[in-house]
Amino acid sequence: MAMRVAVIVGESLDAQQRHFIAAVRRAADLVGLVKVRRPRRRTSRMRRYARMARETGLLRTANFLGGMFASALTRPRIQRRVEAALRAALDGDPTEGVPVLDGGLVNGAEEVEAIRKLAPDLLYQAGPGITRRRIFGAAPRGMIHVHHGILPAIRGIASPEWAVREEKPLWLGVTLHVIDEGLDTGPLVAQGRPQVAAGDAWPDVRAKLSLLGARLIAEGLRALADGLAPVPQPPELPSAYRSNLGLSDWIRFHRRLGRFLRSCRGQAEQVAIGEWLPQ
Repeated sequence: MAMRVAVIVGESLDAQQRHFIAAVRRAADLVGLVKVRRPRRRTSRMRRYARMARETGLLRTANFLGGMFASALTRPRIQRRVEAALRAALDGDPTEGVPVLDGGLVNGAEEVEAIRKLAPDLLYQAGPGITRRRIFGAAPRGMIHVHHGILPAIRGIASPEWAVREEKPLWLGVTLHVIDEGLDTGPLVAQGRPQVAAGDAWPDVRAKLSLLGARLIAEGLRALADGLAPVPQPPELPSAYRSNLGLSDWIRFHRRLGRFLRSCRGQAEQVAIGEWLPQ
């Protein structure tokens, strides 16, 4: 019998999320989508930045704000090309005929109730926000998620860009893991690295990461249904946590990107189910 899976989504779906939902449909019984939204922030941005300046200093705050500006210039250009490539690779609408339930605010009681109505065996997290225990524990087999980086080596957001910034080709990849109370610290289901071809630009690599993530979802779900036990992260492996890139980080990213892509060429795609890749 196919495993029953519900997917947590945000208020809109991009092409990557649609590929991930399609992967769930290929490998499991997709019983429904639970749509959630972020709560409104209680403090203004200016107050947050003023507090940051007091806690970390003016230089670090200026670098952070410069990074936000650089990200606003860089990411949309990349994302438009990634979105176009992923939409071209979609085969129909994977959400057609799938029940959609309103889950209210992220981690709220409405989300728990919507999950219970669908009665899934397992959850996939494609929605916004950090998931709390009341949510990832709402299905008997927990919740899984694709992290765009090789765990445990690189945790946090923007891991592919950090791989370039820190010139760590082994950080470039995707990991399908179980969500727990830590940040990207849960047990492994599957892991993979893409093949970077000559002529690939950064949007091409980003699109390949998303397509590989969808493949890992499908293969990981089949392995879990066949009895795979997720593998805890080895404490002896080095692990770094990164967040938003500052202005100085974006400058280094652009300076190092060409050399980084050349260093990745020639390596075949790598996929491991229930095993950690070399890192």
